[in-house]
Amino acid sequence: MIDSVNCNINFKGYDARPLYALVMRNTDGFALNGITRELREIGAKHGFKVLLEDKYSPFEDESLKTDTKKKNISLVQKASEFISGQNRPYVTSWMQDAIYFLKGKILVDDCTSSSFDALSETLGFKKEEVPARNFVAGGNLYILRDGEDEKILVGKSESIKNVLKMFPNREIIRLPQADFHIDLFVRPLKENVVLVADDDMTLDMLKKAAEKLEELVEQSEGDENLDKALSRLYGVIGQMEAGRRNSDYRNTDKVISTLEENDFKVVRTPGRVYKTRFGFSGYGFSIINKLNYINALVFEDKNGELCYISNKSNLDKEIGITPGLAKKIGLDFEKEFKNAISPYVKSENVYFVEGQPQEKNGLSSHIPYLLEKLGGGIHCLCAEISKDTLEEQSCGQL
Repeated sequence: MIDSVNCNINFKGYDARPLYALVMRNTDGFALNGITRELREIGAKHGFKVLLEDKYSPFEDESLKTDTKKKNISLVQKASEFISGQNRPYVTSWMQDAIYFLKGKILVDDCTSSSFDALSETLGFKKEEVPARNFVAGGNLYILRDGEDEKILVGKSESIKNVLKMFPNREIIRLPQADFHIDLFVRPLKENVVLVADDDMTLDMLKKAAEKLEELVEQSEGDENLDKALSRLYGVIGQMEAGRRNSDYRNTDKVISTLEENDFKVVRTPGRVYKTRFGFSGYGFSIINKLNYINALVFEDKNGELCYISNKSNLDKEIGITPGLAKKIGLDFEKEFKNAISPYVKSENVYFVEGQPQEKNGLSSHIPYLLEKLGGGIHCLCAEISKDTLEEQSCGQL
């Protein structure tokens, strides 16, 4: 990934690959324990670890203490030292954007000079060997294998100069920005297959369901619950259509055409439902996700099968769609998404993580809340340590 002073680091990631561990952390306002519990259950089945660091103690994994590959222990320990050290205030819970785990190195976003100094000191690198000043947020790029080569997908909001510095001699495809980061509307699998949230497909699905629900309302002779569900469903449709007109971001049809022009196999999915809000996070008309299945962790599990972990949505409950009603009108959001990706991911390997509902203390451990109120999901919360990160290479160990 980085041509540094002493060595060439080769980072093969963010498309689907064997996964060693996910790294998460609690910060002020975040209590991710409920989410990590769900992820650990999935990890026990599919063969990966989940490491959670919080304000009270560095993360620790007992199994690492007996790991014969000392470099594995070293990598995790040094990450723990860095995250929980003097630079703690500068590393957020949005770990995907904050840290990259590479072969022989950890890179961190240069939020402040303090974090930059702390990184160099903790990991024992010379400052010039840590190119944080050219950092591109993990949520706004993907690195894909293409045979022996690599391709870079990156959002157009990133500085092309920074991208070229970080990824010399790579093919770079710049995607229209259809949300704050590209991991909210595209999700690479492998072998140049990319899932995209097709907003036209989603709206078509919603409108067909509304037509069927309208028929049920007419047949029901005044069922108040059906009337309310129909009104809410039309409200969701109207908000999304208005969002497409008003948002400062591009429609995903522009993203799809860009990917197809660059020879990617695009898989269209009903992957997101949104509205817009003015002034959210300091921007103009920003997208507020009511449902987002594209923001996901994807990897090859211990059996060599693709595993897909995404965000639970409460949109069906908010509308008033029960499981029985969903079947009648053809609007089971999770089922429709699973069907769209079924040629590539088995249904039993697709998970929707929810976490815990908001507690009175206001700490965030509920995925639907994080998506709608804070703008991020499960992929944003996790830094991935791939198994190939732990392989021996000429730069030595962390």
